[in-house]
Amino acid sequence: MFKEFFPLSKKFTADLILEELADESVIDLRSHWPVLPLIQVNLYNIPPQPKKVQEWTIMQVDDDNVLVRYPYPSDPMLAKRFYEEHASSNKNKGTETDSEKPKMDLKMEDPMDPSMTLDGTMIANNPEVRKMFLAAALKQESAIVLKYKIPTDVYVTEKPLLARWIEDRNHWKQEGFVDYEYAPDTRMISFKTYDFGTYALLNDRHAHMPFQSWRMRPKAVNNILFTLNTQSFEIIFEIR
Repeated sequence: MFKEFFPLSKKFTADLILEELADESVIDLRSHWPVLPLIQVNLYNIPPQPKKVQEWTIMQVDDDNVLVRYPYPSDPMLAKRFYEEHASSNKNKGTETDSEKPKMDLKMEDPMDPSMTLDGTMIANNPEVRKMFLAAALKQESAIVLKYKIPTDVYVTEKPLLARWIEDRNHWKQEGFVDYEYAPDTRMISFKTYDFGTYALLNDRHAHMPFQSWRMRPKAVNNILFTLNTQSFEIIFEIR
């Protein structure tokens, strides 16, 4: 039994490694490294809030004391459709010139909300109706816009990569978000997503290599200054 199991296990691992190497959206930690702090994004139901009744404060007690995650979007297909439409839109922008753009009537009516007139069975079994339902639902449950200011003690010299941790694969991947922007003046990043979890900013590990020079000089007893010079900056470490 063991002789049969281990070869299959090794083959499975090798296939995963080859798949990751072929996927350009998977972060290669030999070239980029996440900087702390990590960004944890989750959405929870608001616990019961206390109510003031005359001189009394009434509050529901939850013995479990556990936060309950809020399902968003309500239909997983919303996220899939959103990412597909965004990718298709970007592809068309790259291939279509202004002269080739078709003339469109910008005066469009809002699509009806099929959920108000159709039952769940009809929505699930009819692809066209399903498409209409998703289009209407996207208006109600749009992608969440997240903004984050990079702490001043985190050194960033250029636009860092943004990646999401894929737990079942144990790797960082550039997927599950769109419209990622970085403003160096304000140190703000922003992006749109339907996917919660752990995000990280990643710096190029070799951006300032090779170093131009380094030197060490004593400052006091058991205390030295280590100075590192690159083409872009000089950084001083105090070692005690």
